[in-house]
Amino acid sequence: MAKSSEKITKYWKEVYSSKISNSKEFDVPEHFQKMASLMAPGKSFYWIANFHTMKLEMVSDSVRNFIGDGVEDPDLNSILSLAPEEEIENIHQKDRVILEFFLNYLDPAEVLDYKVSYTFKLKDHQGKEHVMLHQSTALSVSENGHFVHVFGINSDISHLTGQSSKDVSFINIKGGPSFYNVDTSKGKFEKSTLSKRKRLQEILSERELEIIREMALGYNSEEIGSKLNISGHTVNTHKKNILRKTDSRNSTQLVSNCLVEGLISI
Repeated sequence: MAKSSEKITKYWKEVYSSKISNSKEFDVPEHFQKMASLMAPGKSFYWIANFHTMKLEMVSDSVRNFIGDGVEDPDLNSILSLAPEEEIENIHQKDRVILEFFLNYLDPAEVLDYKVSYTFKLKDHQGKEHVMLHQSTALSVSENGHFVHVFGINSDISHLTGQSSKDVSFINIKGGPSFYNVDTSKGKFEKSTLSKRKRLQEILSERELEIIREMALGYNSEEIGSKLNISGHTVNTHKKNILRKTDSRNSTQLVSNCLVEGLISI
């Protein structure tokens, strides 16, 4: 397992670490960890990685829920090695698309305005499989626009879905254009497939958000209809319209993107 995970760290060294001449440890604000904990509720862990030194400068104690107590000092490899071997290739494909998006598509001044989101599977130290929602954003970049410090949160969403997706979403945290469900199956960023879209909060009605929140809690259409005093048929119609409006292939994609935008909580 560790061997396959090294494919990712080797790639990071080639495309990030080798391109950065120097770096210093990120100056973490006094209340950063408290705020990070509020942003990572439930079964989550967060971290700050330095892509020049390839070291974790900070990682939350909650990572022990996944890696156990046998790892003395958690590092990037010990976390990546939790991903099943077949998932490593999916993560690698996503990383290639992420790199191309930030370096070849965005203006350097926009890099810090975006966060990345995707799902992946991992197996914890007891062998139990989890589907995780990954969210990350650059905290600092080099002169040539490469990530130096990156803040990430990985949250367990196994109660929402048993499958991970090959798509990646790029969300503008300052209200600019966001790009959802970008296909990474070819491991190549294709500009022609991108479609700018408003934030979900701007295109979804309050009723639609109510339905999505109930979906995230695991209720089916009939149960949601009963709670909202509408028919199950009406709920299904809303679901179809929501998927169409948000360009989501399925409910898992939809719920994941709503989590990322903070429209619903885990």
